[in-house]
Amino acid sequence: MSEGTAVAKLTDIAPGPDGKKIATILINGQVPTGKGEAVVRAKAEFIVEVEKEITLRGPAATGDKPSIIQAHGGVFRLALAQEDLRVPSPDDPNRKQDLRRELVFERQFQFEGKAPDLPQDPPALRPSNSWITFLDPKGKFSLKYPQDMIGTMLDANVMLLQRRRPGADIELVRLTLVPGEQPQPDAVQDALKARWKELKTQVQTSNPPKGLPEADWPDKKVYRSDAILKLPRGAPANKALLYFFGYTVQSGGKNGLTVEASTTLDPPTGFRDQVEAILKTYVFGPPKKPTDESP
Repeated sequence: MSEGTAVAKLTDIAPGPDGKKIATILINGQVPTGKGEAVVRAKAEFIVEVEKEITLRGPAATGDKPSIIQAHGGVFRLALAQEDLRVPSPDDPNRKQDLRRELVFERQFQFEGKAPDLPQDPPALRPSNSWITFLDPKGKFSLKYPQDMIGTMLDANVMLLQRRRPGADIELVRLTLVPGEQPQPDAVQDALKARWKELKTQVQTSNPPKGLPEADWPDKKVYRSDAILKLPRGAPANKALLYFFGYTVQSGGKNGLTVEASTTLDPPTGFRDQVEAILKTYVFGPPKKPTDESP
């Protein structure tokens, strides 16, 4: 690599399905990112489809075995852990924090038979086929979110989604799982107001929680509140307002969910609609089986 200190090492070659072989490659080190320096640890599993021995000629052909094995195949599983070091906090840019992200990517290979025909037109992009799927390691919840957002677990029950747009616009979505409880919208709203007061946040307008149409949320009860907050002095003149949307989600089961979403985009309706599209993918407990009709 031209930058960073990440190193990849082939650590194992083991028998795989149908007589094929699986090679394990470990990747460790530090790499530069848009936020600064990141520590990366990854394991890639490579399935070998075809092996071909190549005889070396010239200066490289030394030793008793002047040949190499050329392996054709592909990576079918990638497990990645990335820790961004000293990243500005979304709540306070002057405070730094370390952010950890985990990703597991898997795909299936078709080695035999005729490959499927490519469609004449590319498929329409929908959350079900283009968004990132996040599975809580302990199986407490799953959800999907757009690829241009960064998802980070702040603790065992709190997930933060964030997107930074050109022009200093910031979009944040904080999802907090409430174990063993169905949160009440009025209590959630009171807690928000108390926090804003403690932080001396100026509230320009605020509307109480309102239930969203049940037909749009067949397996949940969802309440939404909204507010317009004034940003502290020093913010750009055209970014002086923060549009806030608060959600209280009751699952009817063991756990509930609260969501705080905010943006400096004006108008904020597109952001609000996308937040609600994300919430419609949220599943309490193990994920549902994927279908083409998934939201």
